[in-house]
Amino acid sequence: MNTIDLQVHSNFSDGRHTPREVVIMAKEKGVQVISLTDHDTVAGLAEALATGEELGVKIIPGVEISAEEHGIHILGYGIDYKNAELLAELEKAKQGRLEGAKKMVANLQGAGFIVEWEDVLKQAGAADVIVRPHIARAILERPENKEKLAGISSVGDFIQAHLLDTNPNYVKRSHINAPQA
Repeated sequence: MNTIDLQVHSNFSDGRHTPREVVIMAKEKGVQVISLTDHDTVAGLAEALATGEELGVKIIPGVEISAEEHGIHILGYGIDYKNAELLAELEKAKQGRLEGAKKMVANLQGAGFIVEWEDVLKQAGAADVIVRPHIARAILERPENKEKLAGISSVGDFIQAHLLDTNPNYVKRSHINAPQA
């Protein structure tokens, strides 16, 4: 029986491990098929595919596209990750994420949090896109925010309290519409 995981993220979006590390972990756990589906980027697929071939783990090229309607994410499997039209749309999404993230950082600064854009970039590391967990980690790691955090200690809790779509710190960015995705 095949063991599969069709929604895996790497450090090219909001994961913590490189595509190579993700494939190695899959192999070690006995997972035979994975799909690397980073948010709005395919930048890690070549590395994942090469490592999968090397280790005998089947990699299905994928992507998780953030769509405009109702905050949904659309998963694409078996994609042509070198397709020029797809790459152009993902570049637009990347720029939208970047602009939105900068504005969210400014909003959080205005709300009294100590955070600099460089802190977010440090958290993002090799990421191809900036996502809310990068912002949350940047704030959580600053000791100056301890009192303001009022007991919030996890990325998920910070996002729930300060970066949900309904929160004033959140910045709506442009997305591709669902039919295009």
